[in-house]
Amino acid sequence: RGDERLDTIFVELTSPTERWAHQSILARWLDTREDEAARLDEEIGTEVEALGRSLQAVLGNPALKDKYHFLVKQKQAMTNEEFFRAHAHEIALCVPLPEAPEVN
Repeated sequence: RGDERLDTIFVELTSPTERWAHQSILARWLDTREDEAARLDEEIGTEVEALGRSLQAVLGNPALKDKYHFLVKQKQAMTNEEFFRAHAHEIALCVPLPEAPEVN
């Protein structure tokens, strides 16, 4: 995954009689872990996309921009998420509509 640091996990299967059962359990665990990681990456991508649109709307509106800089950047009274939650209605009014597909 690019420059991300991945931890190495060493597993030693020491039971000669249960080795194949343990390998099967380990394989299912690894598959589940990979699925969860992929799902998390997708959720993060969606959140980043939504945050980007919200931030563009805030920065495009002078009143919201001033509030954002004061509350989040200068005073650090709110986090990005708190600001977006508290001003969700105002932000929703400023978010540009998605572009319609062109029809020839």
